[in-house]
Amino acid sequence: MSAALLLVASGRSPNVEELELDAAGVAHDRHGIGVDERLRTNIPGIWAAGDVTATIQLTPVAALQAQVAIVDMFGDGSRTLAYELIPTAIFTDPELASVGLSESEASERGFDVDTVSYAAKDLLRPYYVDAPHGLLKLVFERGSRRLLGVHAVIRAGSELVQGFAVALKLGATVDDLALGHYVFPSYGEGIHYAAEAVLTAAALDQPGLA
Repeated sequence: MSAALLLVASGRSPNVEELELDAAGVAHDRHGIGVDERLRTNIPGIWAAGDVTATIQLTPVAALQAQVAIVDMFGDGSRTLAYELIPTAIFTDPELASVGLSESEASERGFDVDTVSYAAKDLLRPYYVDAPHGLLKLVFERGSRRLLGVHAVIRAGSELVQGFAVALKLGATVDDLALGHYVFPSYGEGIHYAAEAVLTAAALDQPGLA
């Protein structure tokens, strides 16, 4: 067997050995310190944020965690962190990017899930950069058609998905996406066409969109 390229991926581990967590009684495991939605540990008066927590180890996540923890320490504790609304990306080519729930995650949470996809090869913009590969996928609740996740395997996917974090937070539906306006030619048009297919199928009462 031979290959032209080799991908080496390394993991991270929390640097907590010198914090004497056991002496303080702070719950932790090999993944990090356990925290709740306000970054509180199991010990009152002790918070944890950043890569030492057993959550997503990304710089913007650490910054958000710090903000939530500070509001809880010195404010009214009204802020919480919804990790599913944090966009993520892997900078391969095509990029792998997502925000919200995957199909399996949504099913595990009890949603009646449906999906719809749109191929990059059916858009005009990817041909400008000779990258007509990949796809865009929407995960949504079947009955309400509420958007649950946006996933992209496409050039510039990281730029594309992050704007939909707000749509997810505000409870947007695929109908909202279908009736919106998009730049032509752009990668985002794929979201439009995918959502439009859901809206059209619903109008025609056609099941099976995945």
